[in-house]
Amino acid sequence: TLFVGTTAGLCRFDPLSETLVMVEPLRSIIVGDVQQIDDETLWMATYAHGVISYNTSDGSVDFLGWGEECSASLVSSLCIDAAGTVWAMGFTSGLFKSDGGTFERVNRAKSGFDSSEVFFTALQDSDGYLWIATDKGLVRYSEADGEVFRFTEQEGLINNKLRKASFVLADSTMLFGSDDGFIRLNPAEFKSYSPLTCPVVSEK
Repeated sequence: TLFVGTTAGLCRFDPLSETLVMVEPLRSIIVGDVQQIDDETLWMATYAHGVISYNTSDGSVDFLGWGEECSASLVSSLCIDAAGTVWAMGFTSGLFKSDGGTFERVNRAKSGFDSSEVFFTALQDSDGYLWIATDKGLVRYSEADGEVFRFTEQEGLINNKLRKASFVLADSTMLFGSDDGFIRLNPAEFKSYSPLTCPVVSEK
């Protein structure tokens, strides 16, 4: 079954009528991203209600919790990594992670994120790094040691202002949208992180 997040709520595609049918419990909720957790569970990033879980079998809806002194009602997108951890991009609220329970915020200061950074979307590469699209460039984040490496126009990006558009091709090449076109890179080709050897290709 195909589900589509819209500004009017979550919709299900009906192949018989070839139309989108509104999922009633989620009507009027702005759904910006949908990720499948298991055969029956969808998690959604919303623009006013944080992260919502929806059971496609029984129709139940759960508004997922946040850790102490940690909340984000405005969530741009979700990323599920190879270990099953769910990462939430909280726009200006920061980066959050959940192992199935509550969401906890990644400490900006310890990780080297900018205090005013806007988080849009993220992809994980085969080495476990998260590549995060922000309004201050493309960030490679290591959960293991909290290391952050930032790619900007100085390293070859066509624009530092990335947007909520990302995709992984079959050959592991990643695509990220920016204000001036797509940024294409393959993490497997990285040999070093010197600006002189950084293989980031920007395309209009």
